[in-house]
Order: sequence, then C-alpha cells, then structure tokens
Amino acid sequence: FKPVSARVGNLNVTVQGKPLSVLVTTLDDKPVQKITFTPDGKMSFALDDQPVLGLGEGGPKQTGDSWRTDKIELDRRGRLHPMTPWYGTGTYGSYNPVPLMVGTAGWGLFIPTPWGAIDLSDSETGKFIPADPIPPGTVVSRGQQRRGRIGMPPPEYFTAGLYDVFVFDAQDPAALMKDISTISGQAVLPPKWVLGYQQSHRTVRDESQMLEVVDTFREKQIPLDSVCYLGTGFCPSGWNKKQPSFEFNPGVFKRDPKEVLADMHKRNVKVMMHVIPWDRDRLETIQGTIPPKPGEKLDNTHIQNYWNQHNALVDAGVDAWWPDEGDWFNFHERMKRHELYYTGPLS
Repeated sequence: FKPVSARVGNLNVTVQGKPLSVLVTTLDDKPVQKITFTPDGKMSFALDDQPVLGLGEGGPKQTGDSWRTDKIELDRRGRLHPMTPWYGTGTYGSYNPVPLMVGTAGWGLFIPTPWGAIDLSDSETGKFIPADPIPPGTVVSRGQQRRGRIGMPPPEYFTAGLYDVFVFDAQDPAALMKDISTISGQAVLPPKWVLGYQQSHRTVRDESQMLEVVDTFREKQIPLDSVCYLGTGFCPSGWNKKQPSFEFNPGVFKRDPKEVLADMHKRNVKVMMHVIPWDRDRLETIQGTIPPKPGEKLDNTHIQNYWNQHNALVDAGVDAWWPDEGDWFNFHERMKRHELYYTGPLS
C-alpha cells in the first residue's frame, strides 16, 4: 500500500509497507525512531552511537565473585537481553526486566506486548524477538521457581503478530518522564518514614531482644525509622510460624504480640514483617480488585480475600510488609500482588 502519513501530537508518523515499517520524526523532520516488522514476527528498530538506557533493574548474570569488580551496566548496548527475571547470591541483586528503552540520542521505546528478548548486539539495528508462550494449562509452582521461563505473561496474552509499541521523543528528559507516567500512572508517593534507616533482623531470640535492638539504636543516637523481621524457615526462628504463615511465633512472643508491637511504636519505630505467598495448592492464581468490582469471582484467589488474611496482623500493629518470593507467579499475577499490597492497606 501507499505510505500513509499523519501528525500525532508533536510528531509526524509515516507507515509504509513491504516490509511494514513506522517512521517517527519531529515536526521539523528530525528522525526519532524507525521500527520495522519482519515476516517471522520480529521487530527491528534503529540504533546509533549513543548509549541506550533502561530495560529494568539488574545486569547480566554474574558468577563467582566477579560482581564485586564488575561495572554496573548502564549502557545496555552490546548484548542480547533475554528479559527473564532472576535472582541469585553473589550478584548485585535481582534482575527485573522492563521493556522500556531510552536512547540518549533522543528516542524512547516501550514494548508491553508481546513479551520477548531484546537484542542490542548490533551497533546499528536493535531487534525484539517475541518469546514462545508457556503451553496452556502449565502450572508453575514454588518448586519450579529457579527453572527459567518464570514471570512471563499467561499463554492467552500472546497473539501472533500483535504488538503494542510506544515511541517517545526523548530530547527533553522531563517531558519523556511525563509521557511515560501518562501510560504507567504516576509513581506512588511513599510515606516519609520509609526514606529513613530500616534495620532488618534475621533469627529472633524473643520479644525482649526485639526491644533491646531498638533501645540500643536510641541509646547510641543512631537514626532508626523501622525494623523488619524475617520469617521462620528463612531463618531458624523468625517472627511467625514456618513460612508461609500469618501467625505470630509463640516461641518469640511470650506476651500478646499487640502489646509488644505497641511497645515498639512507643519507641517511635514502624514494624515490617517478611511474608511469602501460599503455593499453588492454596493459591491457584491471584485475581480481582480491592474493593471487588461487580462480577468478580470472590473465591480464595481474589486479592480481597487474600488481603483479609493480613487483617489480624494489621490489627496487632504491623505497619508494612516485605512480600518475598512469588517468583513462580506469571507477569499478571505479579502485578496483582503489587496491587494487593497497595490497595489492601487503603481499604
């Protein structure tokens, strides 16, 4: 077909065929980005000699102790990015991929659909390679969390040849951030106390030790805004019964836990607890909204009912959560879990 051109906001967009491509320029015809779709389902885009930022937290997988001397990867050019979430000891931290790229030459790309790998190994052309979906009916449980292909969207999310692609003019970084927030929503403003020092504790002897640690910080005049306690199973003796559990550990709390947490609040600290989700035998999936919308299935998979299991802890004085694990959840379930811990406390 003949090329079709139109103005979209402050950009000019031209769509061409054979191969299908989209050229985006500024109103004064300066190139922003050109993306091309190939018959095999891949998508290519233009690269230049300037750094490419983004793609989420973390860098290439590291082994041994090399991570202590490796440089942090800010410029993402030069390699294939599998876009698979992972974590491991002896690394800078976890890898949490986000298909958003910002070329410092003045362009941005966000590819939410489909999921796939991003190849930046070529100096002139980047490629997006759609992933093969997990077969329908596949159940990924906790025991499979380190076997790869985790964190992908569910199979029904994949439609061959279907893309959602956002192209940004990134010449003005502030305007770019505003454009991104228009798509993603604005970042949640955290409470002021989370910006302060948080003391994380592993094995807990008893409630007296919990209070002694806070008192020591106060006596030494070391700032302390919150304390976080690991769950049992991740240490020999944590705040709760063996994870996953919403019950206080009776071996640690000799008094009513509500009284202990009240004593901690009197010392002007917030209390955070480490939690992990139920496995697939008790939490087949995560769905729904808080409050529930009409027509939602209010079974044990609904986030309202899942949040209700936290209420007794909230009533006892727990201020915040460290939601750990959940690596076996698919992408949509992971987002629902974020929603759970945001909307739950507001309900």
